[in-house]
Amino acid sequence: MVATTDELPSQGALLYNSAMDTRPPKLQGFLIGTLIIGVLLLGIGWSVLQMGAGQLSIWLALWVVLPLICLPLLILVVYRLYGLFTASYSIDRNGLKIRWGLAYDDIPIQQLTRVDRAQAFQMDQMPALGAWWPGLVIGSRIVENLGEVEYFATRGPRDMVVVQSEDRFVAISPKNVDQFLKAVTESLRMGALSTYQAISTRPNFALARLGSDRAALLLVILGGLLPVALLGYLLLAVGGITDPVAFGFDSTGAVDTLAPAGRLLLLPMIAGASWLLDLFFGMWMYRTSANRPLAYTLWVGAILVGGLMWGAVLKLLGSV
Repeated sequence: MVATTDELPSQGALLYNSAMDTRPPKLQGFLIGTLIIGVLLLGIGWSVLQMGAGQLSIWLALWVVLPLICLPLLILVVYRLYGLFTASYSIDRNGLKIRWGLAYDDIPIQQLTRVDRAQAFQMDQMPALGAWWPGLVIGSRIVENLGEVEYFATRGPRDMVVVQSEDRFVAISPKNVDQFLKAVTESLRMGALSTYQAISTRPNFALARLGSDRAALLLVILGGLLPVALLGYLLLAVGGITDPVAFGFDSTGAVDTLAPAGRLLLLPMIAGASWLLDLFFGMWMYRTSANRPLAYTLWVGAILVGGLMWGAVLKLLGSV
């Protein structure tokens, strides 16, 4: 089944309005994504348990790093699953709409150059390495004879449809490929009832603009340095402590809880996790000038949390 703009309108086309809304198969992507989330949460939980079980050492410090790696990965996987949850394709006489999380394309019917199975384009590649997995195929790749292809799909090339719009190529995976291609063909035959402007929107986390804002960059760097410096201080100044250390106070200010020294590593880990979360949500807010003050507030908050963790460590160690 091939749909191209060379096909002529059929008789009675103005009386017929072909339309189809479909969502890609999502079960496999959700199952694997949920499994990845479980593994990341297990890694974070296991690291926290290890920190409370021994003396301060360079090896124990590695358990601080693991959660700080797992946390951004966890955010990324959840974001990918959000995109999968919202994924849909819609075709009617006016055009094709592709929705995937914060990314969407509105392609007027007259700009569709060709819509066909991936095999017809001699394309059998998956996206380049990135944050995708079987059942959630998103990313891009340079394909020979086509150029860059964007993927918003859930299945492999055998069940993909490639949409060519002028010099752009997008790979999608409607649940029923034959029905989808038939709907595209009918829409092309009949022509548009109305016209609209082509729209292609991708999420913008403002990384490039952040680099040119000295105040924002200073806040982000300072917020990140505080937990790193705190971890280094613990390892260099009090590394090798075998005796329990203070880890809590009663209402009079006297020590009422002793814990293994390794538990102190929870404090730089908390500061680091706070910095990562504030960085992520701050970049989200920073995209628009109206929300930019909220971004600054989040990054200042990360600095405050880091300062509080420093104060807590110095207080706890000074009470031994």
